Formats: sequence, structure tokens, C-alpha cells
Amino acid sequence: MGFDYVLLNPDQRFLPTESAKLDYFVGERNINLDVLPSKVYTGEHSGRTTRYFVEKFPIRINPTTKRVAFCYIDTGIFAEIGFVRFLQQYQAVITASAPSEVVYISNYNQRFQEAARAFSRTFQLADTGLSPALAAYFSERWDMETNGFQGRNQAQLDAYKALRKAHMSAQTEAAYVAWIKQMDSPSRSAEITFSAYLLPFTYSFFGNPQRGK
Repeated sequence: MGFDYVLLNPDQRFLPTESAKLDYFVGERNINLDVLPSKVYTGEHSGRTTRYFVEKFPIRINPTTKRVAFCYIDTGIFAEIGFVRFLQQYQAVITASAPSEVVYISNYNQRFQEAARAFSRTFQLADTGLSPALAAYFSERWDMETNGFQGRNQAQLDAYKALRKAHMSAQTEAAYVAWIKQMDSPSRSAEITFSAYLLPFTYSFFGNPQRGK
């Protein structure tokens, strides 16, 4: 799906590798490594290794405007990383790269509106005064309550249960209700925008990820 998206946008510049992404964000944009989404791997002989942009989603740069687009590919219920978690992990670099864009890519449009609302909530967090931990909890809770528990593994469910327990208080509930009410607020910075892209293919030869087949 990512390859098809790249082929359908031949006039755009793409960053195809981890090295190219680091060269662009750190070298060209002078963005600190700590801002980039990363994951630490530990090997028996190689020790600890930090890798960046491990999801390998396309990152697109408009050659005229230089606007950066961070692409998320919705492959169905078996997606390795959900959209809300993607926004949480990429929020810092998306903000540091502004003006920038988040592109939600799928071959079916049922979740486009839902994704737009998730984007809106995530980038309103800076206006709420919430701590990063509480902001992450609100996003995770909203995702669980909106999309349900189906398709999530036990580790995800256990982690969410622990979050609920850690943030259980009347004050937190009141803050969460107030945060929910802001979902249609126009206060989000216009420098960071959202768009959806519908791929014109079915990928039926891989089965039906929406139905778990």
C-alpha cells in the first residue's frame, strides 16, 4: 500500500530509508534526535541499538512548498500500530516540522472521519495544559471507547487497564469530559493539517483485513 501511494504521487519527494529521514530531519531541518520517533532494540551480542521511524510509513515532501507530510497506512485490524498511537509517537516531530501535514491512507473510507477527529484531539492537547502522561491517557481512552476492544492483544488491554487505574479520580474524569467537548474546537494550529487519501485498489489477493480473513 505504501509503495502504491508513492507510485501514485511521482511528482513528490519521498524519504525512502531511515538514513534519508535522519539526513533530512537532523541534517536539513536541524531537529534534535530526541524529537524523532524511535525504538530501542537490545541484542545479546550487539547491545542496545536505537532505530528511528521503524514503522517505515512514507514521508513526503512537496518540492515546491517544502511542506512535510507524515503518512499513516491503515491496513485493517491487523495494523501493527494504530492511528492514535502513531499520532502520539509522531506528534513531536510533526509539530517541530510545521507547517506539516498528516495523511491517512487507506483503501476504504469508513474510518476517514474517525481519523480526522482523532487528529483534531491530538493536536489540541497543547492548548489544554495537560501533562504529556494525561494527554496520552486521554487519547488512548478515547480510542478504546470509540473503536472498542476487538482486535487488540492482551498486552494492549492490560496496559490500558493499568492506565485507567493510575488515572482514576474525579478530577481526571472532569478533565476528560472537558477534553472530549473540545473535539470540534477550531483552536488547533492551522500549520498542521489533516488529509485522507483513498487508494483505488482492493488488495483482495491478501484476504480481507477488515473482516479478519
